[in-house]
Amino acid sequence: MEREVNSGLYKIYKITSPKGLVYIGRTRQLGDKRFRFGTNYYHNKRFLADIREYGWKSFLKEILIDGLTEAESK
Repeated sequence: MEREVNSGLYKIYKITSPKGLVYIGRTRQLGDKRFRFGTNYYHNKRFLADIREYGWKSFLKEILIDGLTEAESK
């Protein structure tokens, strides 16, 4: 199994709920480490409530842009 390496660059990602609501975020972390089955979204009460209602696996997760510097990602 090939291991991903964190280059220190940012990714812009999109998570879509089963209701069609969209959450856009940015991160330097990789895949599952960032998403942690939805437990990292405690600061967004509405989003977290949807995760609890529908289950993390019901959400579509997409990387929109990869390889951005911090300034480019803002």
